[in-house]
Amino acid sequence: MLSKWDILISKFNLNNGIIENLYQKKEDFYRGLFPINSNINSKIFVPTKLLIKIEDIFLKNNTVRIKDSLKYSNEIRDFFDFYQDNFSWGGGGYEAVDLFEKGLKDFPSSLKTFLKEHGIIDIESRHKGDWDNVIFNGFLKSRNVIYRGQLVIAPIWELVNHNVNSPPFLYLADGLSTPTQVPSDSEVTFSYGSINSLKRFFDYGFFSKELKVYSIPFTKYFKELNKTLSCKGKNLNDDLMTIRKVKNTLTIEGLPISDRNFSDLPLAYWNELTRRISSNELSKNTFLEILIFNLKKRKDILEYLIPVNNYSSELFKNVIDYEIRLIENSINCV
Repeated sequence: MLSKWDILISKFNLNNGIIENLYQKKEDFYRGLFPINSNINSKIFVPTKLLIKIEDIFLKNNTVRIKDSLKYSNEIRDFFDFYQDNFSWGGGGYEAVDLFEKGLKDFPSSLKTFLKEHGIIDIESRHKGDWDNVIFNGFLKSRNVIYRGQLVIAPIWELVNHNVNSPPFLYLADGLSTPTQVPSDSEVTFSYGSINSLKRFFDYGFFSKELKVYSIPFTKYFKELNKTLSCKGKNLNDDLMTIRKVKNTLTIEGLPISDRNFSDLPLAYWNELTRRISSNELSKNTFLEILIFNLKKRKDILEYLIPVNNYSSELFKNVIDYEIRLIENSINCV
């Protein structure tokens, strides 16, 4: 008798998908893909016809389905239903997101207020409405990918776990592919992209030792310049620097405050920011103040977390501890 994994591969291949030399290993809430033969390459390729738009997916009697009114072939629907029921939503996806979100829900109101007031996350708004829909939305958010400007779910490909040190996945003209890797007996992984550990935690529901730390939102008035610097606290792509000027307010999208691989990058970014706004007044001391502000706020979060003991709170503590260490290293480099 064929295993569910073998049946899945058969249905995947029927729709022009490729999965080579891989099997799924499950341990409690951890699932990963591993090579069958450590001496040959492994590969996943998801063709465009199996990249299902988020807007085309809905929750039906606690199952994830493609909307009936849309023109998807019976083969695609059959594959997608089997995949969701046995390997994704119904294969531990619902339980994992439910566990994580319930942990966030049990955070003390004081911590929720602190996180909201500091522009980190609004947990109460995140959890508004029917709980199954809250879990469904969290499930989609943690598994989607942008392909050709659209949010999609990429079956099987999404089973590959993130590793910050792995190469990124490949965008191809006809679909998505895992990157070429050296044959080994280790788990197959790729990088989901460059964001900090804090955002990774709230967007994906796990702790990862990411390379950079970004400032939380802040607004600082400089009397000597008669100007205000406002940071939105966002992550940046390729250290992009955008400065918006409205009257006496300068607004930036985000500010890197630590880099694990390049310890001098945050200060170099700050110096370039200072140069672009034509000010010699925004000195190293000002940057140091911002670092200390971020350090203190993360230490405050740990204080709020002391009485909490659940799955999500333990992950969150690891995230904050990790970012504190990186920020302290930046302070030592200024």
